[in-house]
Amino acid sequence: MLGVVGICLLFSLSACSSSSGQAGDVQPSAASNNETSKGQEALDQIQAAEISDLPTGMTEIIEAVKAYKQAVESDSKEEAAKLAEEMAGLWKAIEEQLKATDQKLHQELAAALTSLLEHTSSETWDRELLIQLDYKLYQGLRDMKQKIKQS
Repeated sequence: MLGVVGICLLFSLSACSSSSGQAGDVQPSAASNNETSKGQEALDQIQAAEISDLPTGMTEIIEAVKAYKQAVESDSKEEAAKLAEEMAGLWKAIEEQLKATDQKLHQELAAALTSLLEHTSSETWDRELLIQLDYKLYQGLRDMKQKIKQS
């Protein structure tokens, strides 16, 4: 697994200028397809975490999302990068099961995580955008957890 420094370097090399959309707009647009591709490339470099089962994986990723928000709010870029890497590894471990549960929600979560990875690595942070992306992930993961319980 790539270390935090390796991931940060990878992110730094692939970072683009900050989003030109409004801070409230967290949906990838046609103009941000290049960013999404780079975020996806970064995600592809991270190995899946080892989890015992889907409920455990869901709990762990939700906890990482909560911790990420706190790191962003306290301007701890190193901690946020570490947590983003952790979220990506957990995501990769549960991704196929989530896709099978709800493909549309899976796609929304994947886009939010990819964007979060990309923007976490930006030299200048848009804290509001990072918190919005984090919140979108949190809400989506919470909804997915409910769908899993119901199935």
